[in-house]
Amino acid sequence: MKAMILSACFIAIVGLAACAQDNSRSWSDEPDSRFYLHLGVGGGIGLCDYDPCDEFDEDYGPTSDVLSSVNFAPGKGFNVDLGFGYRFNRYFSAELDINDHFGLKTKTNVTYESIYDSYTKNTSYRAMVFSLIPSFVITPGLENYNPYARFGLGIGIIPDIYYTEVKTSGSTETSIEGRYHGGIPLGYSIAAGMDFNLTKGFKLFGEFDFTGMNYTPKYYDLTKYTVNGTDILGGLSESQKRTEFVKSYDKKENIPSTSPSKQLKQTFPVSGFGLSVGASYNFGK
Repeated sequence: MKAMILSACFIAIVGLAACAQDNSRSWSDEPDSRFYLHLGVGGGIGLCDYDPCDEFDEDYGPTSDVLSSVNFAPGKGFNVDLGFGYRFNRYFSAELDINDHFGLKTKTNVTYESIYDSYTKNTSYRAMVFSLIPSFVITPGLENYNPYARFGLGIGIIPDIYYTEVKTSGSTETSIEGRYHGGIPLGYSIAAGMDFNLTKGFKLFGEFDFTGMNYTPKYYDLTKYTVNGTDILGGLSESQKRTEFVKSYDKKENIPSTSPSKQLKQTFPVSGFGLSVGASYNFGK
């Protein structure tokens, strides 16, 4: 939260300074085109500093029990970014970007074997976040190779984390799928890149970016539950199919089967470093 506040203050200061300078600029400082569109694609590595990101590969056997940490980083994956921008002058612009994050799966495996029971369990997590990113861009306004820096606020409009689990015990196979959803994650986005101007209307760009965003889902919904291929989801109650995440609750509370069950809130850091490339088209005056 402190980082978000500092970023917002910096953006405001830069914006006020640029607007104040705009009145004193000569006509030569005006851009050839006021408006622009850009489309970029890229990928990145996710960051995860705290639970519940640590999952485990587990191997329990008669002679040894082996546990291996698996880092679930929702921010790793690929991104598609579509942006619309307006240039106040050659040095300062405002943008609104639509970003779609396609997370990569994090898989875990559990093998348990004893004289009483034995099973294997394979699970996976995957994050998908559709975001709006209003931002400001500052640049020296060079002709052919123009570096820039961008500072923005990330607003997760449609966040989802998908969970799957397949458990095999003897001749019984249970398959589960679920979705964490609800809530609006907030964060910040910063980037540094270079524009390569090919013509007055068309340019290519490449950039490094960092997104800092935490996601606290409101609900978890069970979307699939099969036993040996037979669907039993329809026979479950609402409390068995839906979980509501809350700050606190009374464990002794008698929750009716027609209402969601309750768990304490979980937070997933959808943060990471990325590299993107794309093209930009200038238009309008």
